[in-house]
Amino acid sequence: MLISEFAQASGLSVDTVRFYVRQGLLSPKRSSKGGIRGYQEFGTRDVRIAAGIRIGRALGLSLADIKFWLFMEIRVLLYQQVDERGQERLSSFSDVVNELKKSQIERQFVL
Repeated sequence: MLISEFAQASGLSVDTVRFYVRQGLLSPKRSSKGGIRGYQEFGTRDVRIAAGIRIGRALGLSLADIKFWLFMEIRVLLYQQVDERGQERLSSFSDVVNELKKSQIERQFVL
């Protein structure tokens, strides 16, 4: 969705959205439409982040604190994904090792 649609969906003004983008709190994707700079395209994730910003502001948090917590949340999610992929690879590696051991044992009995 474009900035005006996003502003309406998030309950923020267009100026506030632009400010949050400049501050690094929101990071919309750039569309190939709209010339050299392209349009900013916001998604449902951005709407959730905007809701988090609004809640943080209502609780009296500074934008710097909100940005820190958003960054930490993203890092935790990335680490979880990396850990899940690592566990999957470790499991696959263990399966390969077990198969190799099994075939080695079978060869010993054949010889």
